[in-house]
Amino acid sequence: SKVAISKPKILPSEGEDMHRKVFKGKWSFELGTAVGCVNFRNYFKNPTVTFSLKSRSKVEMRLTAPFHNPAPSLMVALYAANQNFSIVENEAAICASNDGVYKNSPCGCFVGDGLVLEKGNYAAVISTYEPMECEYELIFLFADQTNV
Repeated sequence: SKVAISKPKILPSEGEDMHRKVFKGKWSFELGTAVGCVNFRNYFKNPTVTFSLKSRSKVEMRLTAPFHNPAPSLMVALYAANQNFSIVENEAAICASNDGVYKNSPCGCFVGDGLVLEKGNYAAVISTYEPMECEYELIFLFADQTNV
C-alpha cells in the first residue's frame, strides 16, 4: 500500500510580521541593578523597560545575555504601569517568561506567545536569578509600528 507524504508546514519565525526594538544594557553592581530575583529583596531595582501602547496590540519579548557563558538564569516579568511608568503597587505581574521560572538557556527567555495587551502603560522587569554583572539584550516585538 502507498503512504501519502504531505509537504511539511513551514513554521513562522519568531516575531514574523512584527516590528522590532532592541534594548541593550547591563546588570551592574555599581549602579545597583545587579540585584537578582525576589529572594534577594531588591527585585524592583533590576533594569526595567517601559512602554506605552496607543491601542490593543500583540507583544512579544525575548531576553538574552549574549556575551555570558554559561548562560545565566533569566526572567522577564511584565507589569501594568501608571502614567509615570512606575509599576502599580501591590499588583501581580501580568505575565512572566516560563510562568515565572528562571531559565538558563543560550536562547534566553521569551514572553508573549499569543500575548495581546490593551491600550496603556507597561513595565518589563528583566532579571537574573543570582545577583551578577552581565550584559543583556531585550528584543521587543510589537504588531503596529505607530502603536508604541
